[in-house]
Amino acid sequence: MIQIVSEKYGMMQENVFRFAIQIKAGRTVLGWSQTELAKNAGIARPTVARIESFSMQPKLETAEKIKDALRNAGVEFSDHQPERGFTMIVKSGALQLQRDEINRQEIEVTKKVMEQFSGLVNKG
Repeated sequence: MIQIVSEKYGMMQENVFRFAIQIKAGRTVLGWSQTELAKNAGIARPTVARIESFSMQPKLETAEKIKDALRNAGVEFSDHQPERGFTMIVKSGALQLQRDEINRQEIEVTKKVMEQFSGLVNKG
């Protein structure tokens, strides 16, 4: 069993530490809150919060539910690539919600600019 030492977290299994970082990274990429991850994984939101804050080591069943929720959304992890790290694999469809939100925001900004421009032209 590999353990790491951190002033803030004390002794912690490296794989538990890595898993906590992975789920937060996965949530971030998907634009999910802890509540959304919990809902998609079928677990309680405080469980997600405790895992991410390194306050608890998840049961194997809980970890699998979280991995499945992320995987179903298009995010997977490959452990130990690079050594003692991980690689996040994001399928293109996983980012569709973020692209849609960016497009929506761009449309709103364009509308406002056009309204302002139209107002200036009508005054002149």
